[in-house]
Parts: sequence; structure tokens; C-alpha cells
Amino acid sequence: HDHHHPPKHLKEGENIFKLGLAADIALATGKAFTGYLSGSTAIIADAAHSISDVVLSGIALLSFKVAKAPRDKEHPYGPLICIYTLLLLSLIISTKLLFY
Repeated sequence: HDHHHPPKHLKEGENIFKLGLAADIALATGKAFTGYLSGSTAIIADAAHSISDVVLSGIALLSFKVAKAPRDKEHPYGPLICIYTLLLLSLIISTKLLFY
């Protein structure tokens, strides 16, 4: 039977995004746990910042997956990629404005 397998470099790219997301989750969880145990509001605030990194990493992974969609005449870079790019950019800007 005929299966469609993505090129190796696309699968590796997706794995890198997944690894980054997992690392962001582990870092945010570790900071939150440490901040809670120590009672440090600074570490808890840093954990909140790390949670924004988790959200952005998730959006980046989703955007990467959408970007792999087949291109067509109306969408030379794949469908929805412009929307996800704008969403990611707006989240980065708004997150930076909130936390800095």
C-alpha cells in the first residue's frame, strides 16, 4: 500500500521543535516547583515567563506542521502559513510587552 512519508529533514525538523517544547515545559515546571518550595516570587515570575516560551514553542511546532502542507497555485508557501506567522509574531510582541 502507498504511504506518504515526509522527507527526512522535515521529520528531523519536527523532532527538534518537539524537543524544544519538551525542554521549555521541563524548565517552566522546574522553575515553578523551585519557586513554590523556596517561596521566591522572582523564581515564580521567571516560571511565568517560561510558560510564555512553552506557548510560543507550541505555536512554532504547529506552524511548522502547517507549513508542511502541500503548496498550490493560490498558496505558494502552503495554506495558512501567513496566518500562523502573523499569530506567532503578535504573540511574541505581546508577550515581550507584558513581561518586560
